[in-house]
Amino acid sequence: MRRQVCPVEAQQRGQEFYRRQNYKAAIEALNEAIEQQRCPSVSALDNRAASYTKLGNLQAALRDGKQMIHIAKTNITGYLRTGKILQLLGKEDIALGIYKYGLGNVRSDDPDTKLLRRMYDKLAKRCSPPKAVDPLSVLPVELAEMVVKYLSFKNIVNLIGVSQHWHKFLTSMPNLWSDMDFSGASRPVSLRSLQSCVRRSRGKTTRALINKQALFYDYSLKYIMRHCKNLQYLEIQSGLKTRSLVEAAVLAPNLTSIMISVGCETTLDAVSQLLAKCRKLERAEFHNVFSGGALATWAGDMSKLRCLTLNAATTQTLGFTALNLDDLFTQVPNLGELTLRGWKAHSAWTRPVFSVLTELRKLDLAGFQLPVFPSLPSSLQELNMSNCYNIAFSAPGSQTNLLEASLSNLTNLSLSFLSKMSPPDLQALLEPSKGQLLKLDISGCLLHNSDIAKLIQRNFLNSVVELRLRTTSVNDTIAESIAKNMHHLQVLDLGSTKVTGVGVKSLVVSPDINLKTLGLQNCTSVSVDAVDFARSKGLNVTYGFSDNLKYSKRVRLG
Repeated sequence: MRRQVCPVEAQQRGQEFYRRQNYKAAIEALNEAIEQQRCPSVSALDNRAASYTKLGNLQAALRDGKQMIHIAKTNITGYLRTGKILQLLGKEDIALGIYKYGLGNVRSDDPDTKLLRRMYDKLAKRCSPPKAVDPLSVLPVELAEMVVKYLSFKNIVNLIGVSQHWHKFLTSMPNLWSDMDFSGASRPVSLRSLQSCVRRSRGKTTRALINKQALFYDYSLKYIMRHCKNLQYLEIQSGLKTRSLVEAAVLAPNLTSIMISVGCETTLDAVSQLLAKCRKLERAEFHNVFSGGALATWAGDMSKLRCLTLNAATTQTLGFTALNLDDLFTQVPNLGELTLRGWKAHSAWTRPVFSVLTELRKLDLAGFQLPVFPSLPSSLQELNMSNCYNIAFSAPGSQTNLLEASLSNLTNLSLSFLSKMSPPDLQALLEPSKGQLLKLDISGCLLHNSDIAKLIQRNFLNSVVELRLRTTSVNDTIAESIAKNMHHLQVLDLGSTKVTGVGVKSLVVSPDINLKTLGLQNCTSVSVDAVDFARSKGLNVTYGFSDNLKYSKRVRLG
């Protein structure tokens, strides 16, 4: 009969064999100890795993390690042993996962937790990619120059402080400083920093983008303009003082483009002075022009000006009368683009004659409250008169100008929310450009379905690729007519119309149309199923529905 072995004695005997480096005898003794235990102890399994490891039987050792974790998840021993064995097997990523798993299971107040954390951090550091290498030490100079050219100006400024090597390298390349972009500055830019940037460019600065942080000091703008003799483009986003603009702009002899954003209110007087003194300007944009109680005085040679934007500020004492447009037009004979947004009416007798601008290709009058439809040049290719709701189309002046308008070159036309425009007025405007109009926006116009149907049937919209009919009376009949007749249409906006799922389906499945984008915002008669169906066919659909679709027209979309 086999003698009963005490598990504790067997384990102690195995530990003694291990110390004597007799690992086989240690395993036999530890096997006896584990067999006598109802549930193997973690310490016995750990001793046997250590013995297996010494003999090179790593798989057997790994089984003991996993068994330790299974038996006692809150005991750190199993995680440490298993992680060590996995590293010997070359599975460091799995070992890292075991350590992380252990950190989530062992008690935080266990003093051995720090050991497990140290093992995790050490292995994580070893598994992480090697430390970053200074690219300037390994890349040829030519390649390094190509790389830094893709960095933003803000990044270049930050890189200067990395080391003396980087400072010397970046400051030796004047072209990097030719485009000074301070638009991302979040703190005041000192005059010294500004001077350093200008000095590094060595006179090659051609573009400057500035916000209020770069204009924190009154002299900053003057310094840039005075020392950047090759400056061609100036954009100011905020923080501008009108007086300093005029004084500084004249110091840049080669300035061809200037853009003053909506964040900078500019007086009309300052605009007229600047245009008169900067005679090389080809593009001038002022997006927040304040008009006082005097008419603008336009003088000087502005023959090089090709693009002009004068958008109105909230304060307008004389409305667009203050612009004195008739005098302005005589000074800009070669103007190709003109934007005059948001100007209010002051006098019904002030009627700008745009037809004298024979080179004008683009005219944007959104929100410009004209009393009558204006006289337009035949050279126009793009016309935006959205929200010009004061125009009296029935007035004799409007009818005369509509009849004389020969817009045969027109490709883009926006007439949204011209509530007083009649269908015959619209047809008269579209007639010369029939067959070549590409974009049309008549959203919010008081047009009946029969009026829109006539435009389609009489081929006014044959060439249109983008059509916007928001907040009109469009229904499924019009949608079906569009699908059958407008073969070039790619973008269609039917937001807030009466179209239903039936109309959507006709637009989606029709072989006669190549629609790519469909707008269905606030179309309460269109179900979500119709939108999903359109998207499943590859259309880009924008929409916004109310929750109540009780009266939506149901249609099978399969």
